[in-house]
Amino acid sequence: MRRVNYKIIAEKAGLSHSMVRKIMCGVRKPSMKSALKLENATGIEAPAWIFPERYNLKDRVRELAGQIND
Repeated sequence: MRRVNYKIIAEKAGLSHSMVRKIMCGVRKPSMKSALKLENATGIEAPAWIFPERYNLKDRVRELAGQIND
């Protein structure tokens, strides 16, 4: 399994590392503005960031990490 570097995602999205980590851990839901920034940074649609359980967000981010690391 690939390790996801939230810092890279955060930098690309213009968000804090802490915020991205909290979103990925389910502690916090992003605003629509933040979700759109994450969509632009990762290509993963905004609703997936707001409703991660419906869109298998963790698996999709791991897949993205694999593409970045390859």
